[in-house]
Amino acid sequence: MIPDGETRLRGLFPIVMFLGGTWIFVLSKIDSLTSSDLLASKIPCLVYVHIVLTWYLLLGLYLLHRAGIATVVHVDENIIKREWQLTANFFQTWFSAMMACALILLASSFVGNNIVVYLIIFTISFGSMTFFVSSYDAKHALKIMISHVIVMVLFGAFFITAAVLMFSDIEVTLDKKVYSPEDKIVLSVIPSGYVLLPHVVYISYGHDRVLFSKSSTTGPSPKAVITEANKENYNPGYFLIKYKLQVFEIEKTKFVPIAVAPKQQ
Repeated sequence: MIPDGETRLRGLFPIVMFLGGTWIFVLSKIDSLTSSDLLASKIPCLVYVHIVLTWYLLLGLYLLHRAGIATVVHVDENIIKREWQLTANFFQTWFSAMMACALILLASSFVGNNIVVYLIIFTISFGSMTFFVSSYDAKHALKIMISHVIVMVLFGAFFITAAVLMFSDIEVTLDKKVYSPEDKIVLSVIPSGYVLLPHVVYISYGHDRVLFSKSSTTGPSPKAVITEANKENYNPGYFLIKYKLQVFEIEKTKFVPIAVAPKQQ
């Protein structure tokens, strides 16, 4: 018998809440490690766990949405059967996925930062636990293992690309809020984003006074670029900063205004 929409809602809601809270927690850990570079070898492991959490969270939200619709409108019987099959797979595999994530977090201290190793460890442990804790037979569990590899590789590549494109940015800090005409301006540019931080490639005082220029974007992004400008009766009113994303080499530009107090007579 297929449970009604309200029953599915009651079963899905706490799981989706747990996944959402864990997703936010892992994201905060990735952000802090990316910013501080402490225990950097943990980042690939956390990224893989975050990909798994994102997949199950999106799937859970979709199923929650469909279950909500089923409580208020009539849904075709064939659609209900397909949705329940997907929901049943979700219920029987999400816990195995979380246990497998916990296992690779424990193993990260021993296997380094090789994400391929994490994929292998997760897939084997996930398939094994799915076989033992669910109603699936060995053939179905093997099928799930193979589909997991395909999904995680394709979805993982899409997720990381999308996250880098959405979150890559720079944080610009000036040493003062308002400058007098004689002050020297100190500018600090800190890359921010999801794992693959953007590269600062160009900083100029106005359009023509170049303070920093870098042609190569290979290797890790520097944690900060600090430069200074002496106005010397030259005040264009802004800094021009260019930075490149590590995905598709997209270049972005940011203008930073400078507040200068009027010169006293």
